[in-house]
Parts: sequence; C-alpha cells; structure tokens
Amino acid sequence: MVNTADLRQLVTFARKGTLSAAARELHMSQPSLTRTMHRLEAEFKVSLFDRNSGSVALNATGQLAVQEAERVIELHDQMLERVRAFYLQQRSISILSCAPLPLTIVERIIANAYPDLTIQSALEEDEDVVLQAIEPDAEGPAGAAGAHVDLTIVRRPLSADEQKARGLVCVPVLRETLYLSVPKDHLLAQRESLHFSDFNGYSIILRPDIGFWMDVVRQHLPASQLLVQQDAKAFHTIAAQSDFFYFSTSAFLAMADEDNPLQLPGEHRPDPSRAFIKILDEDATSEFYCVCRAEQLPALGGLLREVQTAGKAFER
Repeated sequence: MVNTADLRQLVTFARKGTLSAAARELHMSQPSLTRTMHRLEAEFKVSLFDRNSGSVALNATGQLAVQEAERVIELHDQMLERVRAFYLQQRSISILSCAPLPLTIVERIIANAYPDLTIQSALEEDEDVVLQAIEPDAEGPAGAAGAHVDLTIVRRPLSADEQKARGLVCVPVLRETLYLSVPKDHLLAQRESLHFSDFNGYSIILRPDIGFWMDVVRQHLPASQLLVQQDAKAFHTIAAQSDFFYFSTSAFLAMADEDNPLQLPGEHRPDPSRAFIKILDEDATSEFYCVCRAEQLPALGGLLREVQTAGKAFER
C-alpha cells in the first residue's frame, strides 16, 4: 500500500526537479530517496520515470501520479485536521498564562474557532511556574498542575534546543505594548508617544490582576503613587469620573476596532474622552508565546494555527 510519506517525497522531487535537490530539502540521503521512487513504481506497477545517463525525470505517467499524490495528500491532511478538531470539541482545554489580556485574547480566539470546547484558565505571574506546569516530566506540585495544563502563555521564547530537551513546542502568538491613558485636555495628550520618565510622579490607578506588567510599572515609576483598585467596578468608575492616569495596551485598543472579529462589548470600549499614548521603553512591549507539550502538537496544531493567525489582528 502506498503511504503518504512516500507520496510527499514524490511531490517534492517533482517540485525540485532533481533527486539531489529533493533529498537536501527532505534531509535524507539521495540513495534513500531513490529507493522510495523505486518503491512507488513497484506499488503502482508502472514506470514513473525516464532514466537516461544517470539523470531521472518524470514521464507522463509520473506527472499524473504527482497530481494524484497532491490530491491524496490534501485529503489525508484534511482528514487528520477534521478528526483532531472533532476530538478537541469533545473535551476541555486548560490554559495557564503569565499575563491577563493575552489570556483573554487566546480564550476568545479558541472559543470562536471551537465553540463547543470548554476552556479553563488561570493567571500566574511567575513564568518558571507556568513552564513547569506544562512539562511532561514535571514532579511535585508543578507535576500535578502539568497533568491538567494543556497550553501556557509566556513571554520568553524557547530555543529549538530547549524545546527538544524539555519536550515542548513554542510558537509566537501576540505582541503587546503599554499605552498611557490621559484626559484629552491634559498637556501630555498632545504627545504621540512617551517614556515612563515623562510621567514618573503622576498618580496612576491600576488593577491588581495585570500579571508581570505590575513589576514593569513599579520599576519605572518609583515616584508615582500606584493606586491599586481591587474591585473592577470601582476601577472603571474612578477611571471614568476622574483625571487619574491608567494603563491600556495595544491589544486592548485593537479589540475596539470595528473590523476585529473579537471586538469588545460597548461597555468595555476605550473612553472617547481619553487619549491613549504609546510608551516607547523597551520593556513596555512584550512578545507572547504559546507553549504546549510536543506530544500534544498533533491534536493542538490546528488550534495553535488559529491563535497565530488571529493574533496578528492585535498588533498596532
């Protein structure tokens, strides 16, 4: 029986034109690729190639075989994708994140793509704890968490070597930048961008559940009074009825765009009486990455692609 791996090698040979070029792309030896071509001819029970003076080229039958192989491969991949998507719909997924808004965005993307999938999530500021929770061989409390965590969101990318060593897969999903919200009649509202030093000393209201951003803010604003509001309703009331500064992010502002499929409800839209000014300091922008166990990639691959594609809509 012809297997799809052999068919993929045939298609690669057709695209590259020579056995040597195809073997290089496939990271295999030329003799191994030659054996695959002979095996395919034996399976089809027809000649697929013209062989002259050491050169190999597809004949008309071989060209038809390539066309059919491409169709079979596409159907094969669609079958796997549909079965894996169905599998996801039958279960729940658990997400652990180091930051709140990327978690919200990933949850919304997954909910849109897989509406029947149950999502459980939690926030953890310590990235080491987040990564330990997803590792296949984690022990102790992290190991117990790891048994239930399917996907994590972190700021630090994992190198290819680290991914291999830890049995993990890491993909970029989102870039987020801090913005400062000020009343439009404030002098700073005229600025297109700011550094933390430009407003160090001003009082700023904050929510406590902002993950690692709290450390960034405290580090850069030692002279500011940071007024942490434990109650979300109290925070929104103070923000709407006072001149206190507060922070927003590029991802939050992007969710207000009318053409964004994950658009925020009206009551959570940016205040039109406020100016939102980009902060230029290096650590006011952060990249976020989704990490899952390598063994789960076949099941979660489609979901990760959805997250990566949709995540681009949140960059400003």
